[in-house]
Amino acid sequence: MEKLVEKLGLYDILSIFLTGVIVLLITVFGFNLNELEEVNMILNSAYVIPVAYFVGVIFNECGNLIYRRLCRLLGKNILLEKVFKKSIKYNINSSSDLELDKLKNYFETYYPEIKTIDDRYQFCKQKCKPVSNNDQTIGAMARSFALFFILFGYFHMIWLLCVCDDICICLPILEFVVCLLLSIFFLFRYIRFAEKRYISIIRKFIYKYVI
Repeated sequence: MEKLVEKLGLYDILSIFLTGVIVLLITVFGFNLNELEEVNMILNSAYVIPVAYFVGVIFNECGNLIYRRLCRLLGKNILLEKVFKKSIKYNINSSSDLELDKLKNYFETYYPEIKTIDDRYQFCKQKCKPVSNNDQTIGAMARSFALFFILFGYFHMIWLLCVCDDICICLPILEFVVCLLLSIFFLFRYIRFAEKRYISIIRKFIYKYVI
């Protein structure tokens, strides 16, 4: 078991498998799928492990795909552009003017062919791989949950309105609003940890190779 954990790594266990387990359980009990004999058989057997992992992979890849499509549509990496913007404040999620000026001068002097922000970040990432993937893991979990809760809230609202004839219409709508707020919460959490990861790699490169 320990060898399996080491082989999979923290990212696979938390951002994919654990996310898959939570998504699977909320979906099964939210839509009363546990009343089906076939579903109960899967939940009470070892098959639940690959199923949960597969569900986690789906939400992880879909979340990543949506973000990449959005960046392609806008023609830029939104979060990376934000990190590279100059800021008066000096904190973990923003770069100082001095850092950005030194980084810009470094690339213009030694690597003038690397012009885009995305290419410069990838160059920094190759040179300075992060010691810990905690920010990436937490960010990936948050991104998957942001996608899940908006989908779950919408389809569960429709399901309640269709299945329960005597239910007050306010209850499904209220539940959808709560899911929407959860989705927004996890979205902002993803943004925060993604920016933190970007800036940590950039700063590591600056203080190792530039300054």
